[in-house]
Amino acid sequence: MSICGEMDASPATTLVDLPKEVLGVVGGFADPVGVFGCLAKATRDACDLACQTLARARYPAWALPNRLPLMSESAESYPSWRALIADDNARAGMWCLDVGTGSSIAGANARYYDTYISRVARDPANSGQLVVIMEERGENDLGSVHTSSWGPRFNILVNDWVSTHYGLEPGVCKRIRSVHEYILRTDGHAVCRLYFPSVAGAHRGIGYSAGGLATGWDKGHSIGFEYSWPTGGTTLIPYGPSPCFLQRGEFKTWEAAFRGPGLPPGAWRRSFVPRPLPYADVAIELWDLPPSILARHRRGKWGV
Repeated sequence: MSICGEMDASPATTLVDLPKEVLGVVGGFADPVGVFGCLAKATRDACDLACQTLARARYPAWALPNRLPLMSESAESYPSWRALIADDNARAGMWCLDVGTGSSIAGANARYYDTYISRVARDPANSGQLVVIMEERGENDLGSVHTSSWGPRFNILVNDWVSTHYGLEPGVCKRIRSVHEYILRTDGHAVCRLYFPSVAGAHRGIGYSAGGLATGWDKGHSIGFEYSWPTGGTTLIPYGPSPCFLQRGEFKTWEAAFRGPGLPPGAWRRSFVPRPLPYADVAIELWDLPPSILARHRRGKWGV
């Protein structure tokens, strides 16, 4: 079978002639821009039912209408199932990658703080911006620091080369600061949703990087993060080595890396999610905390 859905032995047979069970498998693993887009052209009007089957296999039920077209059109609806597939259902949501990378800092008097990146998403409806869920736990003064106008002192590090497992070198990276909003904030626990501009957004003046460079999170092949903890005044103590939490790998573009099929290095799961990017409640056991800190947390003395 060719990518356009025609059987080599019988050119008149297309994807719409396949059983729904087979279409469901294709929908779960295929590249919508390639197979789906070609399908829409190759089978013309007859493919809409096939596209509906593909869509129901690829996207969760909450992200799909019961029927198309809707009786009353809106800005959020699609005129057909083919149109929904061709746009990768971007009006309903975006693709999210679960990553799970952390970094910690031990301050004076055995004070300990840890930050954790649980998931990231690329939002095609907002110029391809990167949305990050950052969670931080620490001593009971963490909340007071987050009440400052600076908010989370968090930067994305964009590298133009594929990093090693040792992390990213800040000296050869571009730093990009985010817009942020809080999902949760207590004395010892903060969860932020961070928004980083794409190259397209940065060139339109959305976001900025150190030195005033117009660049975006999708400039390079690797992205990591850098976080600092204030010690009073303007002095900042950086966390440990800047972790690389996601690489583009063999994918030609970041869009393809988020869309799939397959996972880029650093990601362990892909899911289609609504906006805004939902918070992933990561079990504390996955934070790789020192045993003494984990014991304090379980007694309600740290990170709560």
